[in-house]
Amino acid sequence: MNANEGVIEEGGKYYAVENGERYRLPYKTVKEIVFNNVSKQELVDLQHAARLQYKLLLNEAILRAKVEFVKQRISIVYNPPGYNKGKPEISPEGIAALIRQEGVHVDLASAEQRDVDYYAEIWRAQFHPPMIREHPPYGYTLDEWKKMKAKYEQKVKQAREKKLEEFHEWQKRYEQEHPELASR
Repeated sequence: MNANEGVIEEGGKYYAVENGERYRLPYKTVKEIVFNNVSKQELVDLQHAARLQYKLLLNEAILRAKVEFVKQRISIVYNPPGYNKGKPEISPEGIAALIRQEGVHVDLASAEQRDVDYYAEIWRAQFHPPMIREHPPYGYTLDEWKKMKAKYEQKVKQAREKKLEEFHEWQKRYEQEHPELASR
């Protein structure tokens, strides 16, 4: 990130500045709440956990929800009251009530909460992922592909340059064959 990049506020609205471009951010700071040791009997199975996650995401104030059946954990990123005006809000008690409506009981006292910088942890990570997974071509292992990759990329670069050169030659021939178009 450059020195001229980051988040600026103008008139109560937040903007991300990257490469001289401004992008409107819907939030500045949001909260994350994590409920651990959720009963597997109440989550029932993977399908019910997925359905709970979907129903949580239907609430506009909840930005992210992840229900992990195996780890017995529910983590939710949400817009709390008073943080971002004009956006739908929900309190931790409201989240617990939503989860309770689906037959899963969570303990607010043991829940872990933290502030989340929307730009750094959500927006930037989404548009500039830290790592892109690489898959080798079919029939090769990852180690074989790593050995072949530099040679392959060089070959592709040369082919691209040759194709561009042929295109420029064709352009010149076409202009010579059609002088009336060259004057435009």
